[in-house]
Amino acid sequence: GSPIALRHPFMLEHIYRPYVRQLERKRAELIERHGLVRQLSEIRYDQTNRHQTAAAMTPESPGGQAPGAQTQEARATKWRHLGATWPDDDTATGWNAEPIVRDRLEQLARLRQRPSWAMFGDTLSEQTMVMTVVHAVQMALKGRTELSVLDWGGELGGTLVRLRKIMPGVAFRWVVKEMPSLCRAGRALSDGAVFVEEADKALAERYDLVIASASLHYDREWRKTLAGLVGSTAGILLLARQPTLMSSPSYVAAQPAYGTTFTCWVLNEAELFGQLTALGMGAVHRLLSGDAATIPDAPEQPVFRSYVLTRR
Repeated sequence: GSPIALRHPFMLEHIYRPYVRQLERKRAELIERHGLVRQLSEIRYDQTNRHQTAAAMTPESPGGQAPGAQTQEARATKWRHLGATWPDDDTATGWNAEPIVRDRLEQLARLRQRPSWAMFGDTLSEQTMVMTVVHAVQMALKGRTELSVLDWGGELGGTLVRLRKIMPGVAFRWVVKEMPSLCRAGRALSDGAVFVEEADKALAERYDLVIASASLHYDREWRKTLAGLVGSTAGILLLARQPTLMSSPSYVAAQPAYGTTFTCWVLNEAELFGQLTALGMGAVHRLLSGDAATIPDAPEQPVFRSYVLTRR
């Protein structure tokens, strides 16, 4: 310790030790945000963004695009901070876009070709995601062999494809709430999942497990949606891959990918937990999800987390 601090107990107790604790908290925050998990993660949208940015920085593209236009395209691939409220003139198509359907169909085709032992994935973030879901399933099962699941924003039902190979002894009744374009594609696959476009219809019954993975923050009325998800939860609620803040108030961001834009919330964790507590839910586990994002000009950068919750 500092010789000066040791000779002055007041300085030691009221200045030196609080300063050290503050440094330790900041170190932990930096490790969580920029450490090994983030470095090794397969960032969900950055792969697309890097390809677009690299093409934009090429001196001459096949289409003969001017360098100035390419630079503008590169800028368009970055997240943007939009402020404290959802924009009234929001025209983002979000998940209801055909390029996303094509991408998810290709992903699902590759997933189906994997053997059972490879269903946890090849990257740290993918394995973290799958292990989190398996953990929630095991908690919801409570020793049973049948499970009803609502997969809110579940795309084409890829999670069900994984779980059937990872947990072949479990009979799943799986409902996916999705955008119309993804529902149409999902129904044509005949994988056993039920695809529902209407929120009220999906929330009209209760499920042993409700999963909202990388979906709640894309909803303008996230509080209303969260209340509906809690109301449909008979056992476990999993809020996965949720961008959260520790100190700054919630804000809205624009996330470009797949040739379109996603408007989304970046929620303050205390605000999120306040809503959950008011709805009668309590957290059992808080986990890092492995996703990441850098949002220029934002007051605080998000950390993506997953929450396993049950009724208090």
